Amino acid sequence: RGLMSRAGWSVVDDSRSLVFDESSWLTPRAAPDNIDLYFFGYGHDYLHCLFDFGKVAGHVPLLPRWALGNWWSRYWAYTQAELIELMTEFQQYDIPLSVCIIDMDWHITNTGNESSGWTGYTWNRELFPDPLELIAWLHENGLKTALNLHPADGVHPHESQYRLMANALGQDLTLKRPIDFNLSDPAFARAYFEILHHPHEADGVDFWWIDWQQGEKTKMVGLYPMMWLNHLDFYDLARYGAKRPFIF
Repeated sequence: RGLMSRAGWSVVDDSRSLVFDESSWLTPRAAPDNIDLYFFGYGHDYLHCLFDFGKVAGHVPLLPRWALGNWWSRYWAYTQAELIELMTEFQQYDIPLSVCIIDMDWHITNTGNESSGWTGYTWNRELFPDPLELIAWLHENGLKTALNLHPADGVHPHESQYRLMANALGQDLTLKRPIDFNLSDPAFARAYFEILHHPHEADGVDFWWIDWQQGEKTKMVGLYPMMWLNHLDFYDLARYGAKRPFIF
């Protein structure tokens, strides 16, 4: 059983998946009752089967080399000074690190509104008074860095990017309503990356830790949010072709 079966052949049933439209956006099938099967006949040439499957599903991309080194992360409300001190201590004991992930306390968690605090895009300046200095220090010491994300709660009025997001999506600012996380909407996805992600990347954030909080459903039937978010994040980081994209 499975793709590389000892029987020498296998069938992949792709009938229930969404399909890409001409703009590379996932969309429901025009004829949902159609049958969409892929037959793989390979005998015992299992590597050839895997290669052919890559033609259909996409080949597995290479990881950036730094991702294969030692990573450090801890769910703890470190200050900027404490984090630098800790990374320096690793150096003093000759413990090699290639990645330092900053967990969710990098952003505001005591929001003062209905947001749970898990979702956030605005630096917590009480803990990190100079994020640019911190990221520059990490890079100077050979460390890549990622920020932790739980995007499910959308964008609330306390966020520094709220006004830009509301304007981009035509939402009335005076109502101060949260902007829903709606990854099935191309307009939201575009604003999500251009307004919430790209400025942080311009400041030096290397990749993102996409943590789990999105549930299992979206407003598009059959669209699984974690898979789609991973897909969009990966290709968004590849947008300039300047670096090998990578997400956690």
